[in-house]
Amino acid sequence: MQQMTPSHEGDGRWEARQIERVWTVEQSVGHSVLVFQDFEGNEFTNTLDQKAEEPKGERTLLFGALPAMPRGRRTSSRPEPRTKLPLFDGEADPFAAVSAAQLAAQLRITVEEVRHRAAAGELFAVGPAVSGEQRFPSYQALPALAGDKLGQLLAVLAQSDGHPQLFFAGECPELGLLSPVEVLLGAAIKQRGFEPEAASIIAADPEARFEYVLDAARAYVAATSGW
Repeated sequence: MQQMTPSHEGDGRWEARQIERVWTVEQSVGHSVLVFQDFEGNEFTNTLDQKAEEPKGERTLLFGALPAMPRGRRTSSRPEPRTKLPLFDGEADPFAAVSAAQLAAQLRITVEEVRHRAAAGELFAVGPAVSGEQRFPSYQALPALAGDKLGQLLAVLAQSDGHPQLFFAGECPELGLLSPVEVLLGAAIKQRGFEPEAASIIAADPEARFEYVLDAARAYVAATSGW
């Protein structure tokens, strides 16, 4: 099990926090709180109040990962960069959330066609609407993803209960901790703690990189179905 959270670096990516155990703690009649524990032993709850006290009461274990991963104290929350990769040098942020009109301009189609494709599940929006208008991840217009390839990936991801953004913008274990968007770009957004295999993945030709991402999408569905 994993929790997807926005990157603490504020660059549009999502990060996976591996969950080892989940308990429910009864607080009052008809009210309970979930307590999560990650593989480093850190505990947190599902409450929105960051200052809330640790819930008291008897815990009932709902989930336990087996076998438990060995714990060790880390000097930092993220690994030091050990695999240097080429960096994306484009002017536009591929993770930016853009309007339907902006996405239409990037795809060279009409706004009506963007909305039609979104309604048909061929494009997807993220986050709350801004002034009543949906926002779309800009990477859906990348030449390496737009069109049939995006359609293939969304068809696979439709078998999962998770939002497509969690896959496309998340650090993927099957991709050496690159996000699928970075693999399709052939470049990382910034240097960070990639796995060694990330170098060969990102150096592959565009068709091979797409196959890597397609395989990762299948693994993501297998891991997240039933959330």
